[in-house]
Amino acid sequence: MFRRKNYRIDVLRLKNHTGDSKVFQVETILESKRLEDTKLFLLKNIDKIIENNWGKFSKDFISKHVVKANRLKIVRSNNEVVAIASASLKKILNKDVLYLEFTVINENVQGYNLTTILNGTFIYEEVLSRLSKLIFTPLNAVTITRNMRVIGAVSHFSSFIYPDPREFEMKGRLSNAGELTWQIANEVLKESWNPKRGLLREGNILIGSYEDAPWLILPKIQKHYNSSILKMGEYYLRFKAKQDREFLVHAQFNFLSALKFFIWKKLK
Repeated sequence: MFRRKNYRIDVLRLKNHTGDSKVFQVETILESKRLEDTKLFLLKNIDKIIENNWGKFSKDFISKHVVKANRLKIVRSNNEVVAIASASLKKILNKDVLYLEFTVINENVQGYNLTTILNGTFIYEEVLSRLSKLIFTPLNAVTITRNMRVIGAVSHFSSFIYPDPREFEMKGRLSNAGELTWQIANEVLKESWNPKRGLLREGNILIGSYEDAPWLILPKIQKHYNSSILKMGEYYLRFKAKQDREFLVHAQFNFLSALKFFIWKKLK
C-alpha cells in the first residue's frame, strides 16, 4: 500500500510555454507538528504571500481554507515563497471528499503548470492511498473557483466533472447538476465560511462570495489553451461584467485518473 510521509520536499525543474525553465522546491506537509508550525509561519507572512498577489482576504476565509487545512504544499523559487496550495479530506454525505481549498501562485511564475501540479498531486496521492477502495467507488473531490486554469487542470484527469467543459462544448450550455453533485454542493455551502451565498443548479454557480471583497473579482481576461473552457467561464461567470460568481466544482477520480496524471507529469 502507498504510504505518504508527513513531510517531503520535491525539486522540480519546469518550463513555461516559451521554453524558459525554473527550479522549484515543493514542500508537502500533512497532519503533524510541522504542519501546525507551518500554519503559524503562513499566518505571519500571509500579507506578503497572498495579499500581494490577489488582495486582502478576510481572516475568516484564511482561517477556514489555510489554517484549518490538513494538507499543505508550499513552493519556493530562489528561497522565496511563490505558491501555496491547501486541501482537506472531509466527510460529506458519509463519503470521503477531498476539498481543494486554496491555490495562489505569484504572477511571475504563472505559466509553469504549478496549478495543475499542486492540485494534481493532492489528488494523485489521495488516489494511491486508497487503491483498494477505488475498485468499488471513485474518490470525490470539490473545489470552489473562478479560475479556469483550475477547471482545466481538474477536468484533464477526472473520470467525471461538473461543470463539464466537454458538455458545454457540445451543447452550448450545461444540464442541471446531477443529484449527488447537487447534494454535495449544498453540504459544502452549508459548512462554508459564508453559507448564505446563492447557489444555482445549472453550472453549480455560487453567488455572493465577494460582497465584502469586490477587489478580489479578477478584472483580467483569463487565459487557457482550451477555448471551450474559457467560453463556459464567460457564459456562466460573466468575467467581462466582473460579476460575483464562481463555480462549485465536483469531480471524481479513479486509478486511471492517477495513471494519466503520472504519465503527464513524467512528460513535463
